[in-house]
Amino acid sequence: MLAVLCAVLTGCDADTGDDGHPREDGPLTLSGEGGGGVGDYAPPRRKWVGDTWALTVGGLALCVDDPDVTVTLQGATATGDPAPQGVTGVIRRMTPALREAAAPGESTAPLLGARGTPPQFAESYSGNPDPLAGEVQPLEDATVDQPCSTRTGSGYDYTELLLTAYADEKGGLATSFDITYTADDETYVLNVPWEIAMCGTEVDADVTPSC
Repeated sequence: MLAVLCAVLTGCDADTGDDGHPREDGPLTLSGEGGGGVGDYAPPRRKWVGDTWALTVGGLALCVDDPDVTVTLQGATATGDPAPQGVTGVIRRMTPALREAAAPGESTAPLLGARGTPPQFAESYSGNPDPLAGEVQPLEDATVDQPCSTRTGSGYDYTELLLTAYADEKGGLATSFDITYTADDETYVLNVPWEIAMCGTEVDADVTPSC
């Protein structure tokens, strides 16, 4: 059973910080404060796609604190032990117009968490969550320009980050994620303090309460 701990929707030659690492004081923010995550056990091996299964966390609303800035996302990395075998991300844009254009059966609400990969969650082990409405694109090279000051709070005007982790029978634990991005020719990193716990032989209740 999927466990949702908490939900709050609430050129690579760019400059870096003095220590050579991306700066953390950039314009991209998570709308709202808090952390949380999802946890679940591996589905039956016969239902996997290839050698891994996937678990996705969503409900992470991105915005920029400067309305004159557009950021370009570069990638996502996970911190954890044992770390997942891989991490991918997508950006989902939802507006009132996109809500009206949604097909029957598509979800216009933010995602809390689900097995499988967005936006369709077509894997046989996903449990058939509703496919996601809105505009969805890979995280890499996606842009975010929605000002934090203009979010309506209606629930249908948001830019959502969804992160997917992959693991085998051993499981994997991501305790946080770093999103690298550029803005005004500088490189920054945004830390996302959310957890994905993929319970397995090496990830259990002794490692994280998510299992």
